[in-house]
Amino acid sequence: MNLVIVTGAGASRELGQEAPLPLMADWCDRLCEALDAHEPGLAAAAGLKPGISGEEFEEALGALLRWQDLRPLNQRFFGLGGSNVGKFPTEVQHCFEREGERLRTVMVTLNASLYREFGAGQISVSSAADAYSWLMSRLHTKVRPVFVTTNYDCSIEMGLEELGFEPNTGFVRRQGLSPKLAPEGLVGRVAGSEREVGVLHLHGAVGWYQQQGEVIEFYADQPYNDTMGVPSVLYPDPEKDPTRDAAVQALWDEFDHALDAATHVLVVGHSMHDRALVERLRRARATIGVCVHAHDDEPQVRKEQLKRVRRLFPSALAVPTRFGPDPWFDLDVLMAWSSGAALIEMG
Repeated sequence: MNLVIVTGAGASRELGQEAPLPLMADWCDRLCEALDAHEPGLAAAAGLKPGISGEEFEEALGALLRWQDLRPLNQRFFGLGGSNVGKFPTEVQHCFEREGERLRTVMVTLNASLYREFGAGQISVSSAADAYSWLMSRLHTKVRPVFVTTNYDCSIEMGLEELGFEPNTGFVRRQGLSPKLAPEGLVGRVAGSEREVGVLHLHGAVGWYQQQGEVIEFYADQPYNDTMGVPSVLYPDPEKDPTRDAAVQALWDEFDHALDAATHVLVVGHSMHDRALVERLRRARATIGVCVHAHDDEPQVRKEQLKRVRRLFPSALAVPTRFGPDPWFDLDVLMAWSSGAALIEMG
């Protein structure tokens, strides 16, 4: 079995040091609080509000980011809005400048929150090691699995290191210089290694910064530092396009290579609210297993997840799961998936 394991926020949820790591809805609540601490009403003005779902948060933040990209065009055509063509009130320019100032506050607050909520200091190394040790011990493969994650945290790497493996995230280590992202060929290189394990962060990670067209890695336990550059992440947005950035595109190319070689794909803790990811998984020839929430006190969550799995991946196996430092999987279904069985209904 050549295996790709895809993880989302739910896989890291119970791996926190002192408290669970936030899901997207939790992060939205905390981000709104931080924004309004700067200026009351700032979160709502940016299209965000506490209490919305994770999907609503991603859609709202995505809209804000797309508007940010269009602002230079907006300014370029101010002259079309005046009472006389080519003229516009001074207040229009003042409003545009105030928008820019508040937008900068929003982005700095967003980045600081990202590093605060998902930094390495939030991860329990022992919990991550226990979770991934359990999972790998029950998935018998000829070669080490390739881990693919849309998470910003580094719990996979921390857990694997604690287990004695060498996680390879695609960075080239250079004496005296910051590690530089160069993931081309990663999947092929780790395939023949006894200790190396590939970990692809499709949306970037805490500690990754863009500097002069390159992605460099800084310490993931440190707060956001705007002097290091712009965080190299794909922010929550259902319309995100991984092809817009060459470094991110290279990671997704490696994901394609991993899927091409895979006989099996197991998805753990992912909401599937990611069009680019879903499209690739639907094209894969591998046997797909999607882990479905199995907490007895949240049957509605399980039903909703199961409905989405059946809609997106009609031939996939839904594997009842609780993932964390003390994992539980329905082993009968997990073994059926590993042997390539057809769809099993789950109530």
